[in-house]
Amino acid sequence: MKKITIIALLMSVCVLGAFAKKGRQPIAFKELPKVVKKEVKQIYTPKEVQLITSEKKAFRHYEFTLILDDGSQVVFNEKAQVIKAKSEQGVKDIFIPTEIAEYIKATFPHAVITEYEKDSNKQVIVLNDTMTLVFKKNGKFLRIDD
Repeated sequence: MKKITIIALLMSVCVLGAFAKKGRQPIAFKELPKVVKKEVKQIYTPKEVQLITSEKKAFRHYEFTLILDDGSQVVFNEKAQVIKAKSEQGVKDIFIPTEIAEYIKATFPHAVITEYEKDSNKQVIVLNDTMTLVFKKNGKFLRIDD
């Protein structure tokens, strides 16, 4: 019984150690993966980026969040793909897939995209009037959520 207790205690310590670094950690630009650094340099100037954080996700995946001087936020994965973007002034066009951008311009010509999020199954767009549009992974329109 004593061995089982000791083994359980050791396993608990190992699990706690594994999760100790979980959460957002501020990092320097030079700590970004090369592919992410290259992408960020093409889009932003160093003065625009106020803060960079790194967050470890499941299965050794990382997300890198950039907070910009205008309050906008952009989240890249370790492959330099934008998975989230948020800006009250409007998300940059380069982050929005062409099919989705064309659909929104045709259907909501005066709307501004304030949020974009992409996961493995869908893409979500929030417009400045707080309307939420959901698209398939391939960019085909699915529905409007309120």
